[in-house]
Amino acid sequence: MTTETAQERITPQWLLARGWYITEAAKAIGRDPSHVRRVLIGDRESKTITELLRALPEKELTGQRG
Repeated sequence: MTTETAQERITPQWLLARGWYITEAAKAIGRDPSHVRRVLIGDRESKTITELLRALPEKELTGQRG
């Protein structure tokens, strides 16, 4: 029997809640935004991208764009 702690699944909403837009996060980790989006929505799997996204610092949420 394995005792693994389940990590929260990373989604676009998870990323936004941490203050990051997909394009910003992709640029920060040096990856293509469309590939990052596909990992976030579950079309593709990438442990590397997932780990890099988890390592991003939380940004303070500011007011709405506009």
